[in-house]
Amino acid sequence: MSDTKGRLNLALGDRSLERLDRLKDKTEATSSTEVIKNALRLYEVLVDEVEKRRKEGYMAFDRAFH
Repeated sequence: MSDTKGRLNLALGDRSLERLDRLKDKTEATSSTEVIKNALRLYEVLVDEVEKRRKEGYMAFDRAFH
């Protein structure tokens, strides 16, 4: 992996910003960036698990998030 960093500008509504702040407080994260990075890791695990279960015939991928 490279140590190169990218920058992302993200427009969030009031409700999403409130959710981000609540998660930051609950998890004692040092920044919103830390919350988003952790959420991305968790989402990746979730998507991988759903994909695995879909391949095993447990559920359709498109229905897993509804």
